[in-house]
Amino acid sequence: MARAVLVTGATSGIGYATARELTRAGWHVLLCGRDRRTAEAAADRLRGEAPAVDVHPVHWDHTRLADVRDFADRITAATRNNGGLAAIILAAAVANPPGRRTVDGLETTLTVNHLAPYLLRERLGPVLAANGGRVVLIGSSQHTLVKASDLDPAIFTAERAGAVRRYEVTKLLTLFTLRAHQLAAQAPVHVGVDPGFVRTNLGRSASGTVRVLLTVTRPIQAPPQRPARLIRRVLEDAAAHNGAYLDEKGPARRSPLTLNDEAARTWETWTRSVLHPWL
Repeated sequence: MARAVLVTGATSGIGYATARELTRAGWHVLLCGRDRRTAEAAADRLRGEAPAVDVHPVHWDHTRLADVRDFADRITAATRNNGGLAAIILAAAVANPPGRRTVDGLETTLTVNHLAPYLLRERLGPVLAANGGRVVLIGSSQHTLVKASDLDPAIFTAERAGAVRRYEVTKLLTLFTLRAHQLAAQAPVHVGVDPGFVRTNLGRSASGTVRVLLTVTRPIQAPPQRPARLIRRVLEDAAAHNGAYLDEKGPARRSPLTLNDEAARTWETWTRSVLHPWL
């Protein structure tokens, strides 16, 4: 399984566009969805466009951390003797209304956007490091809207903020994860990508003003193929360094909060404490 790459959230939006871009560039893509049906349907769409593409549908429930752990272990076993896993693209994300909880009793947006991808990259880290691979995390410019006063774990356990703010905080945690990994100076290489204002299904559960805003701005939203091309460049650029955060033009804008190394380490410790039963 040469040049195998796992793409999460690959049934639509940026994830699907990335899977399409990479299969056409000759990568073997493990196309990941939340269930078998959607993953197989997405793989069939890719084969319908280009029958010779090398794509294999896989699935796990992004809201169940035990499923994430078990899925990572299966991927490790499946790729160990087949060329190994070269990269993972963590594109799965949601922006659910507040109050929703997973089977593990955790807030859904926090789980899908931060805890599940963190756990997946931790479990797959050794095989990636052994193959000189890398991890690509998908950020968002919306992380720059988060204030220091929002950085409290209680935001995910109490009705302190709406869906948009919780989503923004999870994207700030993505940048903290990137920085904490850079500070640890460990393999595999982690690179963050700011995709820009992209046309996706992320707002499918939005309501009220947010839904109206996403609808009226749709004509100016970029197609998901644009960040997909950036992600491919990040994967194929041997010079991409650990901890980089990039957009189409180069280094992407970061919140000043993400430059606070103590805060990055604090949230890293908090994340690992929450995930302890599954790590």
